[in-house]
Amino acid sequence: SFKDDGPVFTTELSVVAEGAVQVDETNLAPEIGVSATGTDSVLDYALEVGQDGGTPDIALRIEGTGLLDFTTTSGKAITLVVDPLDNNLVHGQYVLTAAVEATDEVEAVAAVMADAFTVSISDTGYLTVTQFVALDHPEEATLVAGDINSYDEAINLDGYLTAVVTVTDGDGDKVLQSIAIGDQISFKDDGPVFTTELSVVA
Repeated sequence: SFKDDGPVFTTELSVVAEGAVQVDETNLAPEIGVSATGTDSVLDYALEVGQDGGTPDIALRIEGTGLLDFTTTSGKAITLVVDPLDNNLVHGQYVLTAAVEATDEVEAVAAVMADAFTVSISDTGYLTVTQFVALDHPEEATLVAGDINSYDEAINLDGYLTAVVTVTDGDGDKVLQSIAIGDQISFKDDGPVFTTELSVVA
């Protein structure tokens, strides 16, 4: 007999905080957006693939419906959608132009979707986030009781995204582990700020 030695994780999959990514709306440019890539892999694990060889594939999985609890600044709902051709890529989409139902006089028109942001992860675990439109940061800086801090807070994808590491060896054996990474992806506000001291003009 000939005993197989399929792939095996030798440690539990864990999150590396140094691999977190934050984009800042201060640098948001029309059409181009603002992008940031992690300085380290957001994932840490060890594995043995055995004599059959094999490499890990890292994918993003959406948890729940993907409908986020924050919107664009204009109030458009955002839903996470996995790219149909690339499991490393997730789109945060909103309705740019609403669908039109068919009538006797008008043909049906499908809704036009647009990206509020995208999140991707490489097969080495590096995150890249690109933001295209301003997002609504629900905590308002009201100035009440000295509240001047929340004009520049961040929101994140905690509870919405999971990384899945799958290893397939040369004769088709598979193992996988998954871990939540949404809290490692955040979007920083850029509330109004005075760039000079207020002064009197005589």
